[in-house]
Amino acid sequence: MIAQITDPQIINETGRNQKLTYTMREVAEVLNISVAHAYKLAEQKAIPTIRLGNRILVSIKKLEDYINQ
Repeated sequence: MIAQITDPQIINETGRNQKLTYTMREVAEVLNISVAHAYKLAEQKAIPTIRLGNRILVSIKKLEDYINQ
């Protein structure tokens, strides 16, 4: 199955959308930090990011790896 590059979601086995990425706001919520701090972590390359135009996204798997290190 090929996912559309503009849509950071894929269809899982049950037919539901499964998110692959978080926005910076979602990263802040998951880490319980401010959005500004989430952007600082991204700027410092502490969290690997994906840039799509002006959007900054974070792989859910990479964020989980960051949390578990």
